[in-house]
Amino acid sequence: MAHDDQYSNRKPSLLLFSVLVIISGLISISLLEHQWYRKFSPISKIPVYILLGITLNFAIIFGFIDLINYVIGLFQTSYAKTIVESQVQIIWVLGVSVIMGLIYGFIFGLMDVEDSKRFEIQLNLVNEEYACLPFAGFLGFVGGLGNEYLRLRGNKYASFKPVKDPFNEEI
Repeated sequence: MAHDDQYSNRKPSLLLFSVLVIISGLISISLLEHQWYRKFSPISKIPVYILLGITLNFAIIFGFIDLINYVIGLFQTSYAKTIVESQVQIIWVLGVSVIMGLIYGFIFGLMDVEDSKRFEIQLNLVNEEYACLPFAGFLGFVGGLGNEYLRLRGNKYASFKPVKDPFNEEI
């Protein structure tokens, strides 16, 4: 029964990010399709773009990590560690992806790219990309370094109890 408590402790954080993804999808479908962004000032749009940046970054990073873990898992031995496997690593990557998405959304909202004229949009998107590159490089480096450190240290820093799986002894 100890593993049931551990799973129930994870549910609030998973539920929070599930709700964030659903809210972002609804915002994308309802608000952005009706060109609401032309009526507001750039500062008032920043919270919406921060929310969209966080959820989009979260979805892309975790999807990419799952894909890498799957592909690497096909070619490695069964006792080798994957790139992200422990609870502490997941929390670390989650934190870095949230910070990165927050910065992306803030910069996108502040630069007011969406209100540009047709011929300026491409130029403004490139400028926004250049503004985000230093943050992406730094956070990618810190995130990768922290993840590798946590991967090599194992579960030493984990504050969670190991899950007792009754099927492990049978295999």
